[in-house]
Amino acid sequence: KSSDAVLLGVKDAIQKPDGLWDCRQPSIQWFGLDLVPVLVNKIQRSDNKNQIVVDIIEARTDILNGNSGAQGLVIQEVMKKATFEGQTVLTWRENGNGNSWSLTLDLKLRLICPFPPFVPLPPGFNTIGSSILNSTCQQRSKENLLEVKKAYEAWVRLAQGDPLHN
Repeated sequence: KSSDAVLLGVKDAIQKPDGLWDCRQPSIQWFGLDLVPVLVNKIQRSDNKNQIVVDIIEARTDILNGNSGAQGLVIQEVMKKATFEGQTVLTWRENGNGNSWSLTLDLKLRLICPFPPFVPLPPGFNTIGSSILNSTCQQRSKENLLEVKKAYEAWVRLAQGDPLHN
């Protein structure tokens, strides 16, 4: 559907023949590394629940460049094996007057890093990683919700015959 790219919340999304989407996320800086999560997503629409669910089916992390010291090498190895789990749930409901709608987005994301035994982690690895992931998710959720809103408003204007104000 034409709304799929907007629902995925990224500019770099490619639909595969099986209907799933490869979605390259914006890069994240973490302990001197430039990491790019790539999520494979499935969009599920539900006509009777007023919601759309975007599930993460699989994921990987591409490492563009970064710290080549011992600490950086350990983190690179861990991130090569890291996976993501999660989903985005977009819901809408009509407000009482029939002239407006409420749109909400709930993002759940979990990063799983399989650490080998006895790997010395940098101080604050979990705390800093959680903080980066949390703030990144909050910002991207806001951006995604705003993009969905803009796309909807453009669609309404077009449907009303006002294509010049998209």
